[in-house]
Amino acid sequence: MRHDMKTAQFITLVIAGVWILLQNIACNKSDSQAAEKSAETAVPQVLKNGEEILFPPGSPQLEEIHTDSARLQQVQLSISAPAHIAASVVRSEFGTSGLFLFETQELTELYAEFVKAGSNADRASRQFERITDLKAHMAAAEKDVVDAEHEYHEAQADLAEKESRLRADGIDPKALLATLPGFLWILADIPESEISSVQLHSTAVWKSNSFPERTFTGHVAAIGDVVDPATRTLKIRVLLRNENQHLRPGMFGSVVLQEAVHKMLMVPTSAVIMVQGNSYVFEQTGAGQFRREKIVIEGESAQNTVVSSGIRDGEIVATDGALLLKGLSFGY
Repeated sequence: MRHDMKTAQFITLVIAGVWILLQNIACNKSDSQAAEKSAETAVPQVLKNGEEILFPPGSPQLEEIHTDSARLQQVQLSISAPAHIAASVVRSEFGTSGLFLFETQELTELYAEFVKAGSNADRASRQFERITDLKAHMAAAEKDVVDAEHEYHEAQADLAEKESRLRADGIDPKALLATLPGFLWILADIPESEISSVQLHSTAVWKSNSFPERTFTGHVAAIGDVVDPATRTLKIRVLLRNENQHLRPGMFGSVVLQEAVHKMLMVPTSAVIMVQGNSYVFEQTGAGQFRREKIVIEGESAQNTVVSSGIRDGEIVATDGALLLKGLSFGY
């Protein structure tokens, strides 16, 4: 009788254990199905051809996205442009005036032609005045006056042509004559879109390829007269004292121009993405909601980007996770 009772108890325990095991299997299956259903509902919605992205509450992808705000800050931007030393003024060993050394033989010859054209124009002007005076006193014929006037206008046209060619190359002859020995002319090519930011007499720092460990400080002396139609750049002239005579015409390098301090809108550089030459940020418009905004960049650094349009002060943008939003928005 005791043996039968033990057997019955054992069978009861086995049945209870099997039931508990089956219950656990059922619960695990239910939890797995619930997790799969939750994952399906966590898929973000991409709306309006990728312009808006909506993440459902609890979406694990939201953990990858961090945000920061766009804000106005005091900024001093700089413009860097390729440059070269076009001319140097040194003391002549044979006269009291300065001697001009140019970077190329062609420029040297052009300046010499300009000087000759100026001399010819001066001579033709005096001759025309003399013949005109003689005609007034009945001592010269009308033909002599006409010929003298013709030579005068030809000489003036030749002088203007030579000056125009020099100025197109960034050389202003009158300013060159006023430059003291010991100074250099550096010409930098500035994009026409940035020329409005260049200020006369502002500081300019020359970095020479020949002396990479040194910098030389001068100032903006003039802004060119002509926009190059091929490169859409304008020449600016930097005047620099050639201390110790280390620098020579023909040397290449770059010029860095310091702009005035401006209050500008900044966003973290990590928030900006580029697609087919256009710049975008993703503005957070609500919990789990982001809208793609096209922006115009005015300048950038490793940490911050200056934005001129497309977003306003105080708006929240995605930083970390911006590439995730880019993939969802553009499909790649």
